[in-house]
Amino acid sequence: MGTIRINGSGKGMNTNVDTAHLPFEWESSKGSKAAGVFLVIFALFWGGMPTAILVGSIASGKFEPEILFTLIFTVIGIGIFIGGLALFRYKKTGSFSK
Repeated sequence: MGTIRINGSGKGMNTNVDTAHLPFEWESSKGSKAAGVFLVIFALFWGGMPTAILVGSIASGKFEPEILFTLIFTVIGIGIFIGGLALFRYKKTGSFSK
């Protein structure tokens, strides 16, 4: 048997696998928890405040069509929130077997 080299994209992500000792499994965490938490909190402010203004204006009966422009901030905030969760939770796994 031989050796297979797994090349990763980050520091310490390169691995040599001895194919004589299979099966082989690995798991790497590529995400940054601090960056993920920051993006989630940022998204709550970015999209949360305009959404609160929009919902408040609808509930109070003072809705004007110009306020719908704030929806773009809500949509972008949802995207940032999902990106933050993905960064916080991302893990890469793999395995080799005979």
